[in-house]
Amino acid sequence: IFAGALFTPIMLVGSMRLLTPLTSALFGVLGRMAPRAIVRSLSRTSIAVAALTIAVSVIIGVSVMIGSFRNTVANWLDNTLVADIYISPPNLTANQTAVDVDPVIRALVSEVEGVARVSSSRSVQVAAPDYPDLPPVNLSAVDFDLAGNARDFVWIDNDNSADALAGGRLMVSEPFAFRRGITRDNNTLTILTPIGEQTFEIFGVFYDYSTDQGSVLMSRDLYDQYWDDPNVTAVAAFVEPDADLDAIIETLEDDVLAAFDVDIQSNRALRTNVFEIFERTFTITIALRVLATLVAFIGILSALM
Repeated sequence: IFAGALFTPIMLVGSMRLLTPLTSALFGVLGRMAPRAIVRSLSRTSIAVAALTIAVSVIIGVSVMIGSFRNTVANWLDNTLVADIYISPPNLTANQTAVDVDPVIRALVSEVEGVARVSSSRSVQVAAPDYPDLPPVNLSAVDFDLAGNARDFVWIDNDNSADALAGGRLMVSEPFAFRRGITRDNNTLTILTPIGEQTFEIFGVFYDYSTDQGSVLMSRDLYDQYWDDPNVTAVAAFVEPDADLDAIIETLEDDVLAAFDVDIQSNRALRTNVFEIFERTFTITIALRVLATLVAFIGILSALM
């Protein structure tokens, strides 16, 4: 951007020469004087135009970046939030500790009319002895991969992720793989379990933006082999194609799960919440873009006047 700005004086001289015949035909003597005045005051006008050029280029760059990032998040949500209903612990404040969902909720939800299938997940942090300088591993054990074959992978050694998870292998997110140098050739991970260190094979790396430290996904059956932990962190439900989603959520809130302190959200509501947070995160850039534009235009206006 800076190097491009240095070409402003010569580009300004060239453009004024090209514009002079047109401005002369339209405005007469004044049309000939204006471009010449800009060239004669090049030490001031070129700096003003360069400032405007940099401001506009930065504004465009930031806008493209934010728009691209938003589209990427939208695509990721389409492939990740595939269940119709999500049940999780209530939103926590800074003074509260993490809580789990009562395991009985899974069975209760599966019995609700209109619910086709239910999956539970258990999220814990475990140690990875091979990476003592890195934070603990964010491990999620799931009944089955909700995204299934719709999930986007950086690379995968099995066409069916569900079969690979059921076979006792793991998949990890892109940030996790990047921080630990996991590749197709270096595709193992050692985790400290209650019965000692265990090494697992990784069959794929998937895109994920939920945590910058990354995460590891394994099947619940594999998790239960090494951990004596019946707890559940969240529950996801798929409804039948002809079922009334709003009616099912109302039944869960007012009847089936009324006695439990949990948050019940639809896929649509969860996506809305994610993008509300996204928009708030980048709200400041709107003010910065407007401010940069005003400063640049005021600068060039004062110089050309």
